[in-house]
Amino acid sequence: MQRDYRYTLGETTKKELVEILVLIYRASEAQQKGSVIMEAREKMVVVKLHLRLLHDLKQISLKVYADASMMTDSISKQLAAWQKSCDGRSSII
Repeated sequence: MQRDYRYTLGETTKKELVEILVLIYRASEAQQKGSVIMEAREKMVVVKLHLRLLHDLKQISLKVYADASMMTDSISKQLAAWQKSCDGRSSII
């Protein structure tokens, strides 16, 4: 990554990923998980956009972009399933 992008877009992406990890931890400990999971899902969209932008700006290779996209899609699906599970339980109660 070029220096300009490393310290702007790269750092921002890294910060968003750390915040997602913290949100996942908070959700696992919280009684009301829905809002925390939703916030994590919103941040995943931002990370996906950053990755796409980094690829379009030719700062990451196609292989790195593809690998990162597969990982972010997997996490997004897990968060969506977790939210669906939490929403299902709250409607039963």
